[in-house]
Amino acid sequence: MANILTEYSDRVRYTLHNNTYGTISITDPIGWDEDEKEFSRNKTYHGIFTTLSNSLKFTKDAKDFIKLVYDTLGINADLRLVKESKNSITDVWEQSYSGYLDLSTYEIENNQVSCKFNSGGLESILKSREGDQVEIDRRDTIDEKPIEELQTVEVEIAGRRIFLESIWEVEPMNYYQELRVESRDGNTRTISGGIGTKLIKKSHDEAGTTFSGVTGTYTNGVTSFMLLTPVNRPREFQVSIKDLIFQCYSIYGSVDWGHANITLVRYGDGSNYTVLERIDLWLAHSENNTPPIYGGNYGGVQTVNHYREIVLNQNESLGLEVLLRADLISGGGTGNVKADFWYKFSKGRIVITEDSHFDKTITKAVRPFHLAERLIEITTNRKNVLRSEILLSGNFKNLLITHGFWIRGFDKSLEQNENPEDNRYKPLTTSFKDFMSSFFAVANLGMGIERNGQREIIVIEDLKYFYNRNTTIRLPFQVKNVKRSVDSSRYYSLLDFGFEKGGSYEEAQGLDEYNLKNSYTTCIHRLSNTYSALSKYNADSTGVEFTRRKPFSNYSTEDTNYDQNVYFLDAKAIGPTNNYTVRLWQDDFQNAPLGIYSPETAFNLRISPFNNLLRHSWYFGGGLAKYPADKVKYASSSGNSNLKTIYKENGSLVNSNLERSRFVPEIVKFNHVCTDEILKMVEGKSIILGKELLNVYGLIEFISENNEIEKGYLLSLKPNGVGQWELLKYNK
Repeated sequence: MANILTEYSDRVRYTLHNNTYGTISITDPIGWDEDEKEFSRNKTYHGIFTTLSNSLKFTKDAKDFIKLVYDTLGINADLRLVKESKNSITDVWEQSYSGYLDLSTYEIENNQVSCKFNSGGLESILKSREGDQVEIDRRDTIDEKPIEELQTVEVEIAGRRIFLESIWEVEPMNYYQELRVESRDGNTRTISGGIGTKLIKKSHDEAGTTFSGVTGTYTNGVTSFMLLTPVNRPREFQVSIKDLIFQCYSIYGSVDWGHANITLVRYGDGSNYTVLERIDLWLAHSENNTPPIYGGNYGGVQTVNHYREIVLNQNESLGLEVLLRADLISGGGTGNVKADFWYKFSKGRIVITEDSHFDKTITKAVRPFHLAERLIEITTNRKNVLRSEILLSGNFKNLLITHGFWIRGFDKSLEQNENPEDNRYKPLTTSFKDFMSSFFAVANLGMGIERNGQREIIVIEDLKYFYNRNTTIRLPFQVKNVKRSVDSSRYYSLLDFGFEKGGSYEEAQGLDEYNLKNSYTTCIHRLSNTYSALSKYNADSTGVEFTRRKPFSNYSTEDTNYDQNVYFLDAKAIGPTNNYTVRLWQDDFQNAPLGIYSPETAFNLRISPFNNLLRHSWYFGGGLAKYPADKVKYASSSGNSNLKTIYKENGSLVNSNLERSRFVPEIVKFNHVCTDEILKMVEGKSIILGKELLNVYGLIEFISENNEIEKGYLLSLKPNGVGQWELLKYNK
């Protein structure tokens, strides 16, 4: 559509633009002299966003143009409004603001169209979809526009050594269990029975409850005897039998010899459970010309204590059984000859431990910059609109993201299964909001939207980027109508750091996991505000370890509780390749960590709750600056708080040792006229150490009511009229 020139104010003019229908210069909207623009700091992301008035109504050609776009393209259409005004000094037209009409608020009344509008198309789309959970390996956007294949990397996980401990308690018996062998022909007869136990702590997948009342043979066991069912690889266990207390007696008939045993048994063959080895814990016997034992209680109450290291090879299992074996003298046709053994267990504990290790595996993962870029493209249809030095080349460029299915070796391709319906793979699913909250929690990142010409760019950087220490705006006149107040929202009595999920392991190893949730208290007691920095993504190395121990190759049809968990892997590149390995303590710390099992295999240490706290301390510490001798103190944890890297997770930190805060929790409100030149500064950029920075992220210098120079960070600005400013006071 050709441009249509219509009448407009001498000092203000408006245009509307749509990609399908072109650009039109329009008659001044009704209320143009009352419209309002406001700069405000986002409370979640900390970037400065622009909001615009909702009071404009359109008539004539503007009304027709808006109606045409609405009727043909619907509420999703991008319809951009640009306001320009003449500079009061140069008399040159300059852009005052631009925004996008929100056609979901379209109204027509009295032949006038009204719509709400906001500062950016990208901002409004992102805001409406930031919480949408999307599959990141999809090949189209939410609006079905094609996108490129997901870029992934491979990460080698050498493995986290884990201490496994399973514990059984003997189930007390209120009766004697009988084992009997009998024969007419005088041959040797054997029978075995179980001991009932209750599994009170399970760290081993293979650990199971045992039962009495079922019998086996001398050469083969049964599953009800088994403490550990068949293992899938060679493993070494430490077995401790503690105070196994029982009573027993026997009744032998005519025997050449006989014996009753309490034994640990190593079984082979994962289906027939062939006995490979019996280890005696207790023995009563009659053999080698010793007079046969015809009866008795063998000394009354019997007690067994035993310790042994046992190696089980692949497909071998471990059981506990009572064995009766006797060589019976022929009954001579007058009836069976019998031998009985009666037993009753009243107490006992079996503890099996393992220093457990699993061979290294390879998992797919995605780099953080590529994940953020992809989430933005999927939700907004905008490609290459992300700028992030910290994610692309900074400290957290290799804080990779993966999920349970990738860790287990599952893939989207159905070729992994002969039957596609057996493929249990589900893609890594997340949202932009979860991405940002997770990287805020561990790395203290913020987000803003900037313009490069007419192009909008999403910027994700360290939160300090949005609170720059350089002065970028100077107000020339003394401010008026000053109001100062405490910013109570930035005083915190409780601090939560770490991760929302993790630690709920079926295996009992969670007590050693350090990357869960920690809480700390401050000296602030007048308020009950909580500073919460909890990641939606997991970082528990124990969870990663248990996940990878159920690889697709062996467990292709088995679900686990970890499959759809999204995990951080703090990694490093292996040379100039696209391959990575997890960071160990030597990569970030001078000394090996303390207070955890197998520190040499621990990873994700750099993002432990206390280390995250340190990265946030300059922000939450603003309210603690007046109490330098007080401390941030440990309160509680859902995990292992004994870990020490630089500081102990359950330690405390003197306020004076926190990183210096960039602001004081005080708000200064005042009026100062926002001339064209000042507005240029507000909307302009500065070069700081060779890099561009929006001036609104630097310090604003002003002359106070006491004629003193002060500085602060912009919280909000309404530039029209008297100019209403709201600043967060700078900590000099």
